Amino acid sequence: MAEGQGASAGAAASAATGAPAGGEGQAQAAEAAAGQAQSTQESSEQAAPEGDVQQNVEAATEPVQTEEPAEEGEKKPPHKYHDKLTKYFPDRKFESDEDYDTAIDEYVSDHEVYRERGDKANKDLNDVLDANPKLTAALKDVIQNAVPFNVAMAKHYGPEDFTLEEGDDHYSDFDANRKAREGDLAKQRESKEAFQKNVEASRQAAQEFAEEEGLDKEQAAEIMNKFDAIMAEMFTGKVTKETLQAVKRAVQFDEAVKDAAEVGEKKAKNEKIVATMTKDAKPTGDGIPAPKKTGEPKEIVKKPSLIDTIVDGAKERDVYRMP
Repeated sequence: MAEGQGASAGAAASAATGAPAGGEGQAQAAEAAAGQAQSTQESSEQAAPEGDVQQNVEAATEPVQTEEPAEEGEKKPPHKYHDKLTKYFPDRKFESDEDYDTAIDEYVSDHEVYRERGDKANKDLNDVLDANPKLTAALKDVIQNAVPFNVAMAKHYGPEDFTLEEGDDHYSDFDANRKAREGDLAKQRESKEAFQKNVEASRQAAQEFAEEEGLDKEQAAEIMNKFDAIMAEMFTGKVTKETLQAVKRAVQFDEAVKDAAEVGEKKAKNEKIVATMTKDAKPTGDGIPAPKKTGEPKEIVKKPSLIDTIVDGAKERDVYRMP
């Protein structure tokens, strides 16, 4: 205890015990004060267990914990424009901030150009509509009132609105466009008439084909349906594998028939040569007449005709013949 503190404690103890401040009384007071201080320390130590004191000290000296940084390799949150940019650029991969920055620049540029073009188109259209109030009224009926375009035009325009007289500044263009349109209409009529004639001719050809081939109505209809399907594919520009397979079979069959005919023709020629040589050959012997044969009748061998030879050859060369 410091000297000043001891004096003060002694004075306080003297005042409390009623002892005189100097000499022996002061010594007794100091002694009493020391005992009181020791008692106070012991009571404090008894009030606070040793473990609690240690915890309080550690708590006072423990540093403040801060939030731990993200571990390396942890996935970063997506860019705030990630969804919009990936939708606008579906074929791109965004792996860095530079990729996003580049895409944003292009995105903004594209929309600026689109906006400029849209503003110009709107201005041009507004200028046209302002100069043609009848057209504005007709388009309003089409858009807002769901009126068919030709009905709306007939409501707001008359024949005089579509006719120009010679001497007008735009008459030459008007006349050229009129003649071009009339020419297109004439070509369309001719094409339609030719189509109808071709349809009638096709029906007649199909009927004649069915009669020549001995087909019934169902067989003829099946062939025509298949032909119509092929023609529809041709017009649309989309040919299926089934159609190509059918064409392949037809080509291979024609080749097989042609080869069979050639084989049959050669076979017939060879048989004719052999028969001629056999007929011209004279038999040789010892001069004794050969005895006449009796008993079972001689087997008659019928020579194959040219048609039979072709058919037999076609069967041998048929690529679709079952083994």
